[in-house]
Amino acid sequence: MPVRAIKICASLWRSLDQEPCPASLHSAFQHAANLSTDAGMLTLLPPGKGLQPGSAVLEREMGFSRLGAYSLTVGQDGIFADGAKLISFQQAQRLELRLDEAFLPPGSERPVLDFLSGRRGTGLVSLAFQEADNPWTEFLSPRLLAFRRAVWAGGADGARQAARRIAGCGPGLTPSSDDWLCGYLAALPSAFRRDGTAALLAETAAEATNDISANLLRWAGKGYFSEDILALKRCLCHDSGAAERRTAMERVASFGSSSGCDFLTGFYFGLLDTNTTGGKRLEET
Repeated sequence: MPVRAIKICASLWRSLDQEPCPASLHSAFQHAANLSTDAGMLTLLPPGKGLQPGSAVLEREMGFSRLGAYSLTVGQDGIFADGAKLISFQQAQRLELRLDEAFLPPGSERPVLDFLSGRRGTGLVSLAFQEADNPWTEFLSPRLLAFRRAVWAGGADGARQAARRIAGCGPGLTPSSDDWLCGYLAALPSAFRRDGTAALLAETAAEATNDISANLLRWAGKGYFSEDILALKRCLCHDSGAAERRTAMERVASFGSSSGCDFLTGFYFGLLDTNTTGGKRLEET
């Protein structure tokens, strides 16, 4: 019996052909696998994980490393191994993972900072408190500040150069600076996505980092984020209660060893800068 996917990124599913096309195993880990396909990278996640852009969450655990032993094809019906269906997408819930255009209210950065105060010592979190407590924060602190200034100055070339200088820095499959950048992009006003600025910055960073991180950056540049991140934004937009906000942030913070906290740190700075500037770049004032 094939393993059933319980949910799949709707944008990814639409990009797959009806007829299965060749795919290959890019990388396999204990709790995830990445396939290279004609539609881009497809990530397989075990049950209990939040759906990410370009991913499918499975109903049960499977040994991802064995995928490398098969001749793989993938299409809208699922993933086939040596011609036999291994994973079915037929009954999977197709979720849209695109950010809505709601503007986060002034002060929405404060609950994020409060949450991060309990995560000092993780990844890049100390930067939110004007501290640098490890070699990566010391190295990135001036570069991230330069990036923030370049983004709001409005010049595309300066912002691209600054994005390139922070890309791929830090430990992990998705380096800390890339997670920070994804968080920052998630907090920017929709105008940055409409005029292509977010996609330009994401692509610039993607070209300077590893494949897995580049995949998430490109999705972020188009405005696509995990369902847990979208849930957090809804909590902040609708001024949900403290307990609901904290639960949403806990889910985001649980990504990887420090990826979630690095994302939240970038998200905090993006909210802070957006609210400080009123969401307008210098060229718009």
